[in-house]
Amino acid sequence: MNEHTTPTNDSQNHHLVGLRMAAARRAAGLSQTEAGLRLSVPQSRVAKLETGDRRLQYLEAFTYAELYGVSIEAFQPA
Repeated sequence: MNEHTTPTNDSQNHHLVGLRMAAARRAAGLSQTEAGLRLSVPQSRVAKLETGDRRLQYLEAFTYAELYGVSIEAFQPA
């Protein structure tokens, strides 16, 4: 962590990433279940990413972005 990153900021960033992922998924017209099926992951993984309970990995972001028709920058918190 750098001097500007605290556990609280980190948690907030995960939450914001999740909100942006959920918005992109809905804009793509997909449910969590449909996204999971297309990505061969459980719906619970999609849900945990969207609530910030699971951290989005860098390479994983590309897969979600491609499915949702957005760039990975769409998931950035700020």
